[in-house]
Amino acid sequence: MQETRTVTEFSFSIDLSPYICQQWQRVGVIPSATAVNTGEIVSIRDAIEQYTLSNKKLKEITLIKQIHGSNLKDLERKLIALVRSTGYKNSIGIVS
Repeated sequence: MQETRTVTEFSFSIDLSPYICQQWQRVGVIPSATAVNTGEIVSIRDAIEQYTLSNKKLKEITLIKQIHGSNLKDLERKLIALVRSTGYKNSIGIVS
């Protein structure tokens, strides 16, 4: 059986941080699997209280900043078009 390999011919990144608001628009809590099953709504205060009152030895709070409201698909299309305009014909993959 022949192994398929992917070769990266070039790679670059674009810093979008100047276009992202520095203020939080919304804070949300991702509930545990048991909370999802029961339909329970978990507030940020509830989550922090559960965290601080927990007797577990290992615990964590994970903060994730997500971009909402931007047309990322349109940005991907424009980046692909820009690369194609150079005459590049091979596959293009964009990782966000």
